[in-house]
Amino acid sequence: QTSLVFEAHRFSVKRKLFYDRFKKAGIKVVTISEAIKNNLVSSGFDSKNILIAHDGVNLEDFNLDITKEEARLKTNLPKDQKVIMYTGHLFEWKGATVLLEAAKIVRNENNNSKFIFIGGTEYDLEQFREKAKGLDNVLILGHKPHKEIPVFLKAADVLVLPNSASEKISSYTSPLKLFEYMASERPIVASDLSSIKEILNSENSVLVNPDDPGAFADGISKFMKNDALEEILYKKASEDVQYYTWQKIVEKIL
Repeated sequence: QTSLVFEAHRFSVKRKLFYDRFKKAGIKVVTISEAIKNNLVSSGFDSKNILIAHDGVNLEDFNLDITKEEARLKTNLPKDQKVIMYTGHLFEWKGATVLLEAAKIVRNENNNSKFIFIGGTEYDLEQFREKAKGLDNVLILGHKPHKEIPVFLKAADVLVLPNSASEKISSYTSPLKLFEYMASERPIVASDLSSIKEILNSENSVLVNPDDPGAFADGISKFMKNDALEEILYKKASEDVQYYTWQKIVEKIL
């Protein structure tokens, strides 16, 4: 009996040699999504040896006693505009470009909005800024230390998770930003993907067609028109994220 545990963040047929050795040794496996578990079972792993443990969050980092207005002052974001925020890398599969296209649509319908993008490598930022040229409702802030992210999220009106369906990785991801969004008590608009729906649903978020800027624009606009909906959804997300603390995940794995 081995004490080795393998944590899988993706599935790849190129790892067959390793998987075969793991199966032979009866190694326990932790996966961050149901899709990865299903792929491993299809390749011969015993389902009893696989545990799904999604990614999570340190709630203490995001449980800030600060109002939206105070967060705007700290982050130097506009006080009198609706702030739609995305945090994370600007890779194509993350869907940031789709959100950029949604910003164009929202600008035409409501010029009282500001789309904030936080994150990205220098190379990706250069290309992304080129794509955003001429959009006065877009603010690209680049990388920020993670310790500053909770305050930025508190400054937002809407948080967006626009993962693309065009790349396989989106089918088995468990985005860290998702749990941070939920812990920030702000409404979420996200791609309607099986991996995302392992956590989100119509009771704690607005789910829209991935890779569809118009759908994201519509989803965001729902919160601009309905404050009551906003409160219902973010309160439910805040309740649901209590099950996804790193402490609870460790206990589950043990």
